[in-house]
Amino acid sequence: IDILPSVMDYLGFDHTYFAFGKSMFRNQGDGFAVSFIDETYQLIQDGYAFIMRNNEKNSLFNFTTDSTLKNDLDGTDTIRERKMEMKLKSFIQNFNHEIVHNEMK
Repeated sequence: IDILPSVMDYLGFDHTYFAFGKSMFRNQGDGFAVSFIDETYQLIQDGYAFIMRNNEKNSLFNFTTDSTLKNDLDGTDTIRERKMEMKLKSFIQNFNHEIVHNEMK
């Protein structure tokens, strides 16, 4: 869920605009959230939090049962970890490309 698409949807705005998120007024499939704080990226999706620090150290947490992120599952679910890592890296690459080429429209 993202504020911009939600407001635009609510107002009936039907022109093209750039947003990574989705409107809260539409059921548009699986959602995810990405944050970046203090050189640390975090991807939350499907009840899991994947954390990448300084583009090298990765951690995986079951966010639904471990909301304080104390029990690192690193290495226990390598398929999920790899998929989340690839999704996060592709998100970062896409975002950086849009910024560098001024394509956030």
